[in-house]
Amino acid sequence: MTVTLQRNECIVILKGVPADVCDNCGEYYLSDTVTEQVLQRAEIAINNGAEVEILRYTA
Repeated sequence: MTVTLQRNECIVILKGVPADVCDNCGEYYLSDTVTEQVLQRAEIAINNGAEVEILRYTA
């Protein structure tokens, strides 16, 4: 799954994020652990001054 996050002028794209997908509506869901890791990586990119950051998710 590819997850895209945006804060102000910064866009962070994480590819290969493990997610569960609802069979009924197609929405994806991230576990609490994965969500925490995704947000931490996005915060690091933002703090480093990135405007666009594309990362490969690795556990």
